[in-house]
Amino acid sequence: MIFNVPENNWASFINPIIKKEFKQIFESEVSIFSGFFEDNEKIYLFRDFLGVSTLFYRVGNGKLNISYKLDDLLKSEDRINLKGALNFIYFGSCRFFPLIEEIKICPPGSVISFNKKNNQIKLEYKHKIAPDLLKNYKFDEIVDMYDEKLSSASKKNKYKGKKAIFMGGGIDAGCVAIKSDEKLDAKTALPWGSKSSEKLSSSENIKLLGINEHKFIEVNSNTFSKENLINDFGVPLGSMNYLVINQIIKKNLVREYSTLMFGQGADTLFCSAGSQSTAALLPWPIRKFYMKEDDPVGLFLKMTSGGSLSENDEIINDLIPKNLSKVQRIIFAGLKITHTPVDSEYFVIPAFKNNKFIFNPYYDLDLIKFLLGTKKKIILDYSKRTRKFPFKFDKDIQKSLWVNNTNSKISPQKKNFYLSSKYAPIKNFLSSTPSKVNQYEIINENQKFAAHSLINFCQMHDLKLELNFQFN
Repeated sequence: MIFNVPENNWASFINPIIKKEFKQIFESEVSIFSGFFEDNEKIYLFRDFLGVSTLFYRVGNGKLNISYKLDDLLKSEDRINLKGALNFIYFGSCRFFPLIEEIKICPPGSVISFNKKNNQIKLEYKHKIAPDLLKNYKFDEIVDMYDEKLSSASKKNKYKGKKAIFMGGGIDAGCVAIKSDEKLDAKTALPWGSKSSEKLSSSENIKLLGINEHKFIEVNSNTFSKENLINDFGVPLGSMNYLVINQIIKKNLVREYSTLMFGQGADTLFCSAGSQSTAALLPWPIRKFYMKEDDPVGLFLKMTSGGSLSENDEIINDLIPKNLSKVQRIIFAGLKITHTPVDSEYFVIPAFKNNKFIFNPYYDLDLIKFLLGTKKKIILDYSKRTRKFPFKFDKDIQKSLWVNNTNSKISPQKKNFYLSSKYAPIKNFLSSTPSKVNQYEIINENQKFAAHSLINFCQMHDLKLELNFQFN
């Protein structure tokens, strides 16, 4: 069984593993996948480089049980891993650190095997990538190279059938749509209801892109209805954005499509996803003596959790290569721990449930290596997003690509698909979610939703959750 790969292409994953040509499966034309198969005395498990897809397993009584969902593997005596629970609340993902003590996770970008004779799990291969070396290229050359890389990555979408793309008001998904070989339909979620700025900006983008059919879905009281809040997907959910996609599915807006396309990931690759990434800019003495943190990635994760998770060495050492620059390590932390797992979850989980393929060229390894190697431009920014540190990384390459491909002199401003508690339906819903866990504040809207989701998941499966939650 291999998720997100048509069955007639499974051999292109299985044969290289049997032949020990592991690198081949991670540098194939599919960037989002996970799967397993049996060969003689071994069972092999493998998962995409970023860990976009889930893959859980459990060893017991001489057997290996595998699933894309946690609830398939749960037993009544199971225990919640407290560190895994906190990681889930603050980072929104149970894909990289075990949430259940007895249920393990196939690591991102790895092939592992289970030996049926001795019941041993072995790491067969862990994929590594090195950023492209681009320091000697001029800006115009970089933009041209980026154009070619994104075109190449987009052409890897071989899934047959009708496709829909999720469009925001920015240019990331728009750049994906430009590079598509097929005419697409588009869906745009409006996080502030009918007054959302995405309504105007996405409509302008649609005119430039030649989209066939475009439909809006408003975030409103229906998004948080009792029916839409029912979680029958087998894992706790780490992002409120999932509810919007679920609403789209329940309204049958994607029934006719075989493939759901999206453009999340560009912000992370440009190191512009959230103000926390500016931690990479702080000089070592400030990090060390004022912020009490040597490692820029450690500071990035602390800021993401609001200081609640102060010790992150274990996941940093496991997921973030050390032989990279400060900014590149921050990007990897976004790709593997904070942004990409959450941003992809609300597409991946419904895809499991509804037998859909998903595609996002920003997860292509060739494109990732290229964007890791590009020089990041730093600009002043006094918006709330940068908090007390008025700098951020600019997506000037992305803007130039958009202008060059649309012949439009106007590059849309970034429109965040952010469900804010300033909007009444969201505020009303969040009033029933936890405000503290173990005396630490839960401030971020998605973190409150994740805590709420985790509590419900544990209640649903009679799992004891030994965390002290407080409600306002």
